[in-house]
Amino acid sequence: MNDSASASTADRVECRASKDPAVRLFIGAAALVAVGIYCVYDGFIATVERDGVIGPKYPPPEAWDMQHINEAAGYALNHFGPFVFIPVGILLAVLAIRTLKRFVVADVEGIVVNGKPKVAWREFTGIDASLLEKKGVLTLKRDNADGVKLDRYQYRDFRKLVAFIEDRVKVAD
Repeated sequence: MNDSASASTADRVECRASKDPAVRLFIGAAALVAVGIYCVYDGFIATVERDGVIGPKYPPPEAWDMQHINEAAGYALNHFGPFVFIPVGILLAVLAIRTLKRFVVADVEGIVVNGKPKVAWREFTGIDASLLEKKGVLTLKRDNADGVKLDRYQYRDFRKLVAFIEDRVKVAD
């Protein structure tokens, strides 16, 4: 499964969070917050002169029907959009921070994943590596409980971790 045998001699392997998922979430968060701030400016601050009168750039539509769909959509986006875009952007930023706090620590006694209680190696009945090559997912099976699922996209130094686990848990068919 893994061509890195040098990691098997270590007594402990630590895998910190990969930065890629967090960067993607931060980019999405920044885009949503930026659009929300622009909608605040465009809908509430920007003004336009119409017929000698200065007024809001997006006034309420004359009617909420299909003939006035463009005016209704502009008004709705710029007046209600910030209340959607900004909170969702903040939520994505919080999720990005949470993904940066992920970690796996495997030592001679067992494995700790994301701060959950340590699971001893003797509790595992096997390894399901059927998705390891295709998707980078390794599952450690247990009899009476949920298995431990590890994803190479989420963690750095994943090859070292796989080699360390292979030495301690038998591979399932």
